[in-house]
Amino acid sequence: MARLLRGSQARWRRRLEHGLDAALSGAREQGAALIAAHPYAAGAALAAPRRTARWAGAWRELAPAVDRFELVNRNEFFHWVSAAGLRGVATGDFHRPEHLATWKTLLPCAKDEASLVNYLRSSGPAYLVDLTAAPDLRLAA
Repeated sequence: MARLLRGSQARWRRRLEHGLDAALSGAREQGAALIAAHPYAAGAALAAPRRTARWAGAWRELAPAVDRFELVNRNEFFHWVSAAGLRGVATGDFHRPEHLATWKTLLPCAKDEASLVNYLRSSGPAYLVDLTAAPDLRLAA
């Protein structure tokens, strides 16, 4: 599974019926920034809600297909991403309000789609911030 940043995710999900490689290629052609999501190591994937161990098992061949790897998802860490020296991001699978104050990624770029996609595709650093420890955090949407 990969997160695709650009337009409706529903549009991208339909493309998965032809396999992940075809979906990534199609999304890349349309200008999306691609993030390898939930990259569980093989042993951890067996007990994980999403069994996405392919990223960990074949990262050397798959890395050129994506721009970043998920290093942190909410409060779950994918340590092998850092150990492999891959460019990481933190996400939060924001499904409920309590998911908002988790690990997040800050990027030094303009707040528009084109700038975000271009920065994620670059080799620039991503700054990961743990928002879980912030007392009485009031976040503006």
